[in-house]
Amino acid sequence: MTEPSPPGRAWLAQELIWILGSLLIGLLLLPGIIYIVGSQLFGIYKGSSIGMGAFYSDYAHDLASSHISAWILAVGPLLLIYMLRLILGMLPNGIDPVHKLFTLLSKKEATCQDQTSASS
Repeated sequence: MTEPSPPGRAWLAQELIWILGSLLIGLLLLPGIIYIVGSQLFGIYKGSSIGMGAFYSDYAHDLASSHISAWILAVGPLLLIYMLRLILGMLPNGIDPVHKLFTLLSKKEATCQDQTSASS
């Protein structure tokens, strides 16, 4: 039988998954979405026949050159996750942030419905 891992390791593994996932979204997925939306709104990127490849090449160059806009895009999803955790008061303590968010929203909706029914 194997020993159960300490709670600290499980938390660390979960955090590493969140960090890796959000960085992959910021480095790979968001630039692609920006390219697709931009090409629909503004046309071909820099008149290049390479298209998305040229966009990703420029993005990698901007990251290597420390352009703040490229780094905001890369770490934006991670920063958003941590800002939501701070706002909702849920830095890793066992509470599911999505559950708490829906609970807060449903309480607010119930309050609004009570006020509406009381005023009629």
